[in-house]
Amino acid sequence: SRSPGRAVLAANAALFGAFMAFSVQRASGSEDPRLLYPLLTLGTGVGLGSALLAAEEWNVNTGDAWTIAVDAGWGTAAGILIANGRHVTPLTDRYAWGVGGGIVGLGLSIFSLTRHKADESDAVVVHSGAGIGLGLGALANFFYTGDLEKTPYTGAGYGSAIGLVGGGAIATFAQVPASRMLLIDLGAGLGAAAGAAIGSPLVFEDVTHAKTRGFVGATFGGTIAGGLAAWWLTRERKPEEPRPRAGLRMVPFGGTIGSSATKDGAVPAYGLGVNGVF
Repeated sequence: SRSPGRAVLAANAALFGAFMAFSVQRASGSEDPRLLYPLLTLGTGVGLGSALLAAEEWNVNTGDAWTIAVDAGWGTAAGILIANGRHVTPLTDRYAWGVGGGIVGLGLSIFSLTRHKADESDAVVVHSGAGIGLGLGALANFFYTGDLEKTPYTGAGYGSAIGLVGGGAIATFAQVPASRMLLIDLGAGLGAAAGAAIGSPLVFEDVTHAKTRGFVGATFGGTIAGGLAAWWLTRERKPEEPRPRAGLRMVPFGGTIGSSATKDGAVPAYGLGVNGVF
């Protein structure tokens, strides 16, 4: 059927439209519910209608729809995280940063879909790229400040944005199966846990900035090493061609090796011999 991803696209577009309406209401400084609920209804309707029109105009498959949803969602999260890290005031303006990030992510996904059609594996790659970028960015923020107590909004925001763009580029130019991407995520997570375990003695007592950076560096390195190891172990291997066996092989044989024609009929000929590879 045409546009099998219509339902996924419509649900996520309606949700994003409602968030935009909520952000507009908060940015205006109003907390009147008589304004909020009509705006939520309007935003949801606009998002839903836009998705249905797009699905009617273009053939949107499930992978396309999930890719758009992932880009918009992670773009929104990155915008809010960056705004929190930059201490944007008033607080209500941080919703506007989220809307801006979501629109940027939406634009990037639409541009990538004009280059090639996406599938569910592409959506998983984009999602994983943003998630890994979020974690690595947070670790980089911890390393910069040398303090594990402060929430790393800035690093997490920029890291997720960079990971989102990087994941989209990989999904555009390479084909990575979803199962392999999930194994790479698992490898990165196990590597991070191993690195944190190795560096944990540094933060047990008398914690200093240098010890904190050592612990964070071990966790960061473990994440990279685990991800690369999983990527290497899950690579596609070409089947090897069978190699001819070398050496001398001989097999003896005996019995009927032929026959001779006589006036009374064929007479069998018996003998012994050896055959094989020399």
